[in-house]
Amino acid sequence: MKTDYTQQAQNAILYAGKIGKKNKHNYIGTEHLLVGLVKESEGTAGMVLRNLGVSEEKLMELIDRLVAASSRTTIEELPGYTPKTQKILEKAKQEARDLKSSQVGTEHILLAILSEVDCVATRLLHTLGIGIQKLHAEILHAIDEENGTTQSDAGKKSGKIKTVQGTPTLDQYSRDLTALARLGRLDPVIGREEE
Repeated sequence: MKTDYTQQAQNAILYAGKIGKKNKHNYIGTEHLLVGLVKESEGTAGMVLRNLGVSEEKLMELIDRLVAASSRTTIEELPGYTPKTQKILEKAKQEARDLKSSQVGTEHILLAILSEVDCVATRLLHTLGIGIQKLHAEILHAIDEENGTTQSDAGKKSGKIKTVQGTPTLDQYSRDLTALARLGRLDPVIGREEE
């Protein structure tokens, strides 16, 4: 089955290649993919990243300083994806399927990046002071908003708490406290009148 990318995801991937070439890197790494996501102004991932203070300029400065000196690397052939970038693009397809999306969007690529704790892109985000769990929650919230649902709305309608599939660790250790309170399943100790 061929996976269809949204126009925004295609633009981000294309821009990642341009960034690699511009920096005279003979590869397209996760760092280039992250810059591509930020650069794509219409993509969900870019909007969330920019709202958290991640900018193309900050990422490029870190890449120049921490990843590779562009003056030392020359391009001998067309740049290709690193194995980690290929893995992330494959994981993005799975994220889209898990979230019942017919196309792979920038949000799915970002979720795939966040699931790879040992890649340059996540290390750059850590260096910028971006919490991976917070970013993960923000992107899932943005996806819910795009779909017109929120976890608390889904909880009110069904009487159950909705969890987003595809993030087993987050599902295992997190709870929507607002939805629990609305359903009368939260026992707040602080401020309780009677015991």
